[in-house]
Order: sequence, then structure tokens, then C-alpha cells
Amino acid sequence: MRHQVWDKRQKLVSHALSKLTRQDLMGALLIAVKTDRQIKGEQEGDCWESLLEISLMLAGN
Repeated sequence: MRHQVWDKRQKLVSHALSKLTRQDLMGALLIAVKTDRQIKGEQEGDCWESLLEISLMLAGN
């Protein structure tokens, strides 16, 4: 496995990553941090909405 990605998924992952910028990935990471805090009750907000926001961001919507 290259970069912890199964051989049959490498092409798919490479294609998906080629569509995302470093800024996109950093934005998703920041939302993931917020989501983690929401799950733990340390931050206000709906963790499911935050997960949806990450999903849509990574999907390009």
C-alpha cells in the first residue's frame, strides 16, 4: 500500500486529491477540529452539520 491506500483505490484517491487544493484540505481540517470539539461538548453547534460541511467541501460543492 502506497501512503496507506489500497492498490485498487490509489488511482481513485489520486484523482480526488488532484482536484483539491492545499487550502481546501486545510479548511476541511479546521472544520474537523470544530466537529471534534462539538462531539466532546466543548463547542456549540451541530456536529452532524459540520460533518456535512466537510463532506460537501471535499466533494467540491
